[in-house]
Amino acid sequence: MAAAAAAVLALPAPAWATQTHGAPEGLYVHLLGHMLFLAAMVYYALSLVRSGESGYPGGTWMLAAVLLLALWSVDTALVHIYQEADPGVRTRGTVRGLAAFLEVRAWPDRLFYVARLDHLLMVPALAALAAGIRGMLRREEEQG
Repeated sequence: MAAAAAAVLALPAPAWATQTHGAPEGLYVHLLGHMLFLAAMVYYALSLVRSGESGYPGGTWMLAAVLLLALWSVDTALVHIYQEADPGVRTRGTVRGLAAFLEVRAWPDRLFYVARLDHLLMVPALAALAAGIRGMLRREEEQG
């Protein structure tokens, strides 16, 4: 059993960084997931503010993380919607079967390109989340 697990870990199959959804139900469910996640983040942000927890260092970081995650969810949902509304997103060339270059011809394409950089929201959100958890744990330890 351990040898099989080691073989799976040592010889992984390629996992390309794309996610496709079956049309149209898969996309609808995926977008619903984004909206539910957004609602959860807004609810948590309001809870942090109402409880006064956002006034402490850990809570401030947690509030920043939650707001960035909410913005990320909106951003990625809009990218999915734009891709469906304009299925002719123009690309040029491929690398291992995936689009290599995005052709930018008009301002919606530019906006789409910037919105696709969702990691610029996600990475700071996760860093703020880690700082928030660390701050909340530190405060909990100090209280006793």
